[in-house]
Amino acid sequence: PFDVLLYTRWKWHADPKTGAVAPKGSYHHFSTEAAGGGLAKSFTEKGLSVKVTDDPEVFRSPLFARCRCTVFACANEEQFETQTQREAFYAWAKAGGGSVVIHSASNCEIGRADWREFLGATFCFHYPRQFPVPFTEFDRTHPAFKEFPEGYVWPADEIYVNELVPGAVKPLLFLRADQMPAEQQAWLKSKGRTAENGRHVLAWSKDYGKGRVFYSALGHHAAAFQRPEFLQHLYLAAKWTMRDGE
Repeated sequence: PFDVLLYTRWKWHADPKTGAVAPKGSYHHFSTEAAGGGLAKSFTEKGLSVKVTDDPEVFRSPLFARCRCTVFACANEEQFETQTQREAFYAWAKAGGGSVVIHSASNCEIGRADWREFLGATFCFHYPRQFPVPFTEFDRTHPAFKEFPEGYVWPADEIYVNELVPGAVKPLLFLRADQMPAEQQAWLKSKGRTAENGRHVLAWSKDYGKGRVFYSALGHHAAAFQRPEFLQHLYLAAKWTMRDGE
């Protein structure tokens, strides 16, 4: 049995000419394995039992039914091979399972309404350059953010922007448009887009049936999963989804 499932799936494509397996038409996020490895080490050291896999058949396993939290560790695109696997995961989550969704994993299950309902958002785009995120507007009352000090600045990251389902999520971390580099503000304007209410939501929490979901847009670089404060942040997020301490 395992407390936490660290799920690292991304869709592979075989090149029709060479037969080589490569992320053609898909994207293997290069921090995926780092996320799985870094979190596995951190969570295990903190007393949680962990399973790392990219096999969607895990969701039909009797052992998964006893799992307390699934972490989509920088996963991407199709997460299931069959509808039975998909239904098994959502049934588990609605029954009270906790879920932590990290960075590129907002781009999973593209176009599927059930993922949008689960996550509370749809991936829109990410900025073409990385830049720092100052923690000037965040919810310190949430356990996942309680240990960040005043004036904390997250190092350069690729900012993922998502369209939130109105009223479905509780925003936890904001990035104001006026805090972004001028060239990124210009890029956003050139695409005919704007930051809603002048800011992007980079982290949120929500309920999903009897379960809980936590999302963080941070984590583009593999080095992020060696940073103690980020590992602690995600550990506390996972514990919150598991309702530990309540």
